[in-house]
Amino acid sequence: MADRYNEQDPTVVAAEVVASAEAFTTLLEGLDDAGWERTGFYNYPERAHRTVEWIAIHTTHESLHHRGDLR
Repeated sequence: MADRYNEQDPTVVAAEVVASAEAFTTLLEGLDDAGWERTGFYNYPERAHRTVEWIAIHTTHESLHHRGDLR
């Protein structure tokens, strides 16, 4: 673990996660229909073109898992 999250202050990490989630939400709220349909390469579960909508759903899902790690 390059950043050694397990050695960081959980309160600080939690605040950083919340701030990042808020910034991500703000970004997504600003998208129009074309923005949601844009694609880019995403490497999970295999390298493929994914829509911004797919990436947003996947990122939200993973964030929920990491929230559990913080607890």
